[in-house]
Order: sequence, then C-alpha cells, then structure tokens
Amino acid sequence: MKNLIIKILLVVLLLIVGGYALDKLMTEVPGYVLIAINKTTLEMNLWMAVLTLIVLLIALYWGVKLLRLSWRLTRPALGIRSSESAAKLANRGMLAYMRGEHDKAQRWLLRSAKKSPMPLVNLLAAADSAQALGDTGKALGFLDKAKPDFGEQSVTMALARAEIFRRANNQEARLETLLEANQQHPNSVMVQDRLCDTYMELGSWAEVREMLPRLRPQLPKDRWRELQGKLVIADLKALQTQQANEEPSEASRKLQMFWLEQASRIQQIPQVCAEYARSLIIVGDSKEAESTVRKFLRSSWHKDMVLYYGLMDSADSVAQLSHAEGWLKRHPKDAILLLTLARLSMRNHLWDKAKGYYQKSIEAGPTREAYSELARLLTSLGEHQTSGLVYRDALRLDNTDAPELPMPPMAAAKSESNEEAQPEAAEQHEENAEQAAVKS
Repeated sequence: MKNLIIKILLVVLLLIVGGYALDKLMTEVPGYVLIAINKTTLEMNLWMAVLTLIVLLIALYWGVKLLRLSWRLTRPALGIRSSESAAKLANRGMLAYMRGEHDKAQRWLLRSAKKSPMPLVNLLAAADSAQALGDTGKALGFLDKAKPDFGEQSVTMALARAEIFRRANNQEARLETLLEANQQHPNSVMVQDRLCDTYMELGSWAEVREMLPRLRPQLPKDRWRELQGKLVIADLKALQTQQANEEPSEASRKLQMFWLEQASRIQQIPQVCAEYARSLIIVGDSKEAESTVRKFLRSSWHKDMVLYYGLMDSADSVAQLSHAEGWLKRHPKDAILLLTLARLSMRNHLWDKAKGYYQKSIEAGPTREAYSELARLLTSLGEHQTSGLVYRDALRLDNTDAPELPMPPMAAAKSESNEEAQPEAAEQHEENAEQAAVKS
C-alpha cells in the first residue's frame, strides 16, 4: 500500500512539473503556423497545431485498427479467408476425414482449398469423402477443380479418379480413365498395375496375360505373385468349364498336368492351391485333392488351408480325420486345427470327439465358428442349458455363418441303433489313427 501511494505521488508531481514547464514554454516561445493552399490560408497558434497533429495521429492509429477488426469479422461472411485461417480449417477438415466424418470433412476441405498450401491434398480428401457418402458426381466434380501442373500430380489425379469409379462399381469408366493415363504416362508402374487389376475385374484375361511379363521386373515380388496367382485361378476355372463333359480320369490328368506347369511359388499361394483342390473334387478326384492340400501344409502351415481341409468333401473321411490328427503333434494348441478336427469328427458322426475338439479349440482361441457349431451340436444332443450358455458366448464375437455339417438326431428322438453306431465308428477311427501314426 505504501509503494502504491508513493507511485501516485510521483505521477502527480510529474504532471505538475510537466504542466508548469509546458505553460512556461508556450508563454515564452510564441509562434504560429500558416498553411496556404492556392488562395485559401489557414493560420493557428503553434501549440494548437501541435495538439491538433497529435490528436489526428491518435485518431488515425485507432481508425486503422478498427478497419482491420471490421475486415476480420466480415471476411468469413464474404467467403474470403487468410492463409492462416485456411490452414486451420484445412487441418480441421483432415482430422474430420481421418475420423470418418465425411460430411464435415468435404465441406471444410473445400472451403479451405484455395488458400491451402496443398490444395490438391484438400481436393483429393474431399473427393474421397464425397465418394464415401455415395455421391460419385460430387467426388468427380471436386477432382475437376484441381489443376495439376506436372506429371506426378497428373498421375495422382488420374489414379484418384479411377479409384472413385472402382468404388462406384463402374469398371468401364475406370478402364477408360486408366487407358488415357497410360497413354500420357507410359512409364508409370502404378497406372499399369491398376490397369491390370481392372482387366481382371472385367475378365479380360488375354490382356492380363499380355501385361504380366512386362510388369514382372517393375512390381514388387509379392504383388506380381498375387497377380499371377489370380491368373492361374482364372485358368483353373476355365478348365472346369471345358471339362464339364470329359471323363473324370482324363479331366483329372489335364488338371494335374496344368498344375505341374506352374512355378512352385505359385503353387504355394493358398487361394491357388485351394482352387486346384476344388477343381479336382469337381472332377471326382478327391484323393488327389487331399494329397495336394496335405503336401501344401507340410511345406507351409497356413490357417486358411487348414480350414479348407476340414471342409473338403472326401471319399474317405475317416482317413482324412486320421491324417489331420497327425498334425496335432506339431501344432497341439492350434485353435484352427482343433476346429478342423471337430468338423472332421462331425463328418464321421463322432459327436463326443467333436464336442471335445470344439471345447479345446475355444480354449486355444475363441472363435464364433467354434462357439456356434458347438452350441448347435449340444442342442442336437439335448444339452439345451449348456447350449444356451455357449450361444450367449458366441454372440460376443463377430458374426460368421456356420458350414453345413452332419448333426446327431435330436436327443428325444434318438434310437438305440444310432447310439450303437458311434462306438463302432470311433473304434474304426482309432484303428486308422494308429495306422497313420505308425506311417508318420
């Protein structure tokens, strides 16, 4: 408090001294200012002129600040944004785009595009948001606003346009866009990759077969292997159609010859191997199909092929189960293998064995398939209370359709003959399992 009083007294003293000095100066130094413009003259006291100049400078300073404030307030309403505000709006738009809020994203990104340091990025993201909302016309319109000024940007915009057509399921327009881009940029690997993919979607396998050799040295090995695998799958399906009226033995021989012509790295693609096995089953050679899948799994353990083995239609399902159980030594805690064993047990009407494998599969790694199929089995066995609990657990996981498998008769309708059939099947299975173990 004492310091404050001292400061006030000092200010008052300075004002008194300053006022006295100013009065003395104005009294002892008289003068006037004369301003003449043509025939008009303006004359005033020197000190009045100085005071007027000071007031005018202060008014000018605050006037400029007021105009700036008014401009900032009215600029958004007029659709005019500064670079800083546009950058902030673009940032909000990109964050909304990443969150999947496409309605907000396309609005904010488009409004900030003109002042954005990266307008093409704004327009690409806005177009993708519009397409995500199902408005293909608006998405293409956003891309039309862009004016790429060099090759890389031009390729990017062409690829973006092709992607919009792909998501709109307009493969013809996608093909036309990519063909035009390929003419303008014949050395673009990405354009040729997408072009090859489009030919596959349209079923133009002759064009794919022509392009793949040229793409091989340019594409990553995994991508080229994927494209080559799709071509082989298409060839297998074509063989299935051609062999519809052929003798099963001849059809199987042709399939095996075709398979031997393929490189080992192509044979090791799960989808390709599964399609080959499916083709063999169609012509009635399930034994060779099983052998092919088992050979694949010996060299490369893959869950999709393990699942496929459990869904194969085999002429000898008992031997199929025995072979699969032989894999348990190396993969005792594999949930997918245990699920496959449960399904093969179901095909052999070994209900108790199937129940045990389903439970072990769930313990190793819960899946909705295992829960759903176990609950369905328990219902058929009359264990309704336990089945309800298993169904409840199944609902917590992702939805998956259960495959068609043999089921035991409902508990209320079971006959003694059905109950006696299971031990006989189990005894035969155990005998086959022992033989398979000795061979392995």
